[in-house]
Amino acid sequence: MIGMAFAHRHPERVRRLVVLNTAAFHLPDGKRLPWMLRLCRNTPLGPLLVRGLNWFCLVMGAFTACLFSYLASVFLVGETIVERERLRYVTFAKRSMIVTMILGLLVFIVAEAAGHHLMRTFLHSTPSIIMLITAFLFCPIIWHFLN
Repeated sequence: MIGMAFAHRHPERVRRLVVLNTAAFHLPDGKRLPWMLRLCRNTPLGPLLVRGLNWFCLVMGAFTACLFSYLASVFLVGETIVERERLRYVTFAKRSMIVTMILGLLVFIVAEAAGHHLMRTFLHSTPSIIMLITAFLFCPIIWHFLN
C-alpha cells in the first residue's frame, strides 16, 4: 500500500511494480489470525461468504432497502386517509424500524469480518456518534407518535 501511494505520487521515479499477495505466506510464530479472517480463510464457509455472496454488500443492501422502506412507511402513515391502511403502515413502520436497527448492527459486524474497519472509523467520528445517539433517543418518540 505504501509503495503504491509512492508510485502514484512520483510516477517519474517508478519504472514498474511487482505486486505480491502477502496472504499466501504463513503468519510469524506467536501471531494468530483474527477470528473473522480465520472464518473466511480456514473454513469451507469462507469462500462462499466472501467470493460467492459478498456478505458485506448483501447486508448493506438489505439495510439500505429496509431503511428506505421504513422511511416510506412513516411517510405513508401521514398521507393515508383510510384508517385501516394507516394502521397497516404503522405496523410496517414499527417492524421496519426494528429490522433496520438489527441490520445496522449486522453491517458493522460483517464489515469487520470482511476487513473493512467501519467500527474504528465510526468511533473516531464525533458527528457519527452524535447522530447515532440522537437516532436512538428519537426511536421511542417516533414509536409513540406512530400510534
